[in-house]
Amino acid sequence: MKRATLCAGGTFRIVGPVDAFALGFAMGLIVGEGSFTGDRQQASLEIRMHRRDLEALERIQRLLGGRIFGPYLHAGRNQYVYMLRGTELRAALPVIEEHLPSSWKRVQYEAWQAKYRDYLERPQPSQALLDRVQRVLLSGDR
Repeated sequence: MKRATLCAGGTFRIVGPVDAFALGFAMGLIVGEGSFTGDRQQASLEIRMHRRDLEALERIQRLLGGRIFGPYLHAGRNQYVYMLRGTELRAALPVIEEHLPSSWKRVQYEAWQAKYRDYLERPQPSQALLDRVQRVLLSGDR
């Protein structure tokens, strides 16, 4: 059993022992089906799978967070898309960094990290600042 930082409902926390199978399953899914990608604004991890494999995406979502979109029917493909980005992605990176095995996907991951370094290392707003912005928006004082 390992200890890891996990996500539950979009909030990261340190939890007790993590089933080694769940961690290995997630890393295997990333190596086999994952894509470290992004757009001009933010980096992301995406996994596309056939509609009948939704349970595999739900399993990785329980471990790392993120969202599942779909089902999409396009060009004869019937699939769901798992996306991990933003603060959940940043929080999951230490787990991915530690457990992603040596493979071509690891090489791609390292190139992706270099490409999106500015985004991934950008300081995040403090909770106090977020609370202050929320209060201003709710009060209507702009």
